[in-house]
Amino acid sequence: MPIIVAAELSNQAPGVGSFIHLIDLVPSNCEQTPKAALAAAGYFVDANVRRAHAAEGCNNEPGPPRQR
Repeated sequence: MPIIVAAELSNQAPGVGSFIHLIDLVPSNCEQTPKAALAAAGYFVDANVRRAHAAEGCNNEPGPPRQR
C-alpha cells in the first residue's frame, strides 16, 4: 500500500519541476531513503527520470507519458 511521504501545493500549472524537490524531501521527512517512488505521468520528463534513477537505493521513476 503506497504511503504519501512528501506533497506540495502550488499555483503553477505544470508540476513537472516539483518532482525533484519532493524526492529530495523524503529522507528528511522519513529519516531514510525510499525504496520506491510513484509519480503521475505529468512528471515524466528527461531531467526527472535521470534524478529518479540517481536517488541512492531508490527504485523509482515517474509514469510514462500519456498517449493522446
